[in-house]
Amino acid sequence: QLLDARSWSVQALRIADIGCGKGYWLRTFLDWGVRPQFAYGIDVDPDRLRVAQGQAGGVGLMRADCRALPFADASVDIASQFTLFTSLLQPDARESAAKEMMRIVRPGGLIVWYDFFAPNPMNPRTRPVGREELARLFPGCAMHVERITFAAPVARIIARVSPRAATIANQSDLLATHYLALISKSKEEGHA
Repeated sequence: QLLDARSWSVQALRIADIGCGKGYWLRTFLDWGVRPQFAYGIDVDPDRLRVAQGQAGGVGLMRADCRALPFADASVDIASQFTLFTSLLQPDARESAAKEMMRIVRPGGLIVWYDFFAPNPMNPRTRPVGREELARLFPGCAMHVERITFAAPVARIIARVSPRAATIANQSDLLATHYLALISKSKEEGHA
């Protein structure tokens, strides 16, 4: 729907998935019609990139740090990140990664953000990103933010008792743990 509102052709989109891991979202973008030659995955882990190559053949995969992205200014339409920022524990690392994402997205482009806003007690090597921090990371951008993804440990408990109750609970954002944000870079704005 968002792409329809912007009159974008999916086949012509240039997408960079930052912290692409094993390529799940790259494969998903290809399934949605993004052409492999316009899709790029960046990760620091060479083992994950090897798996991603098998998942999403034909995409451009690069081993790089999210704080120094190997793209020219304003060279992609969409930059995405899925649970990358919660792994960046230091505020300066988050700020650098956000600036790089802003730098590579063309004016009028999007950043697709999916990450924890709630603490993850199962993984102490993460730090949540709240709504205020998200706004600070991407100043001057329009944002559409939704709470999504029902807390997995609670969902499993409820599902054992009643799958129907788990389905209903999942439709509420009361126990959500993640933000899905669409961050629009202003058409007038240059790179940061």
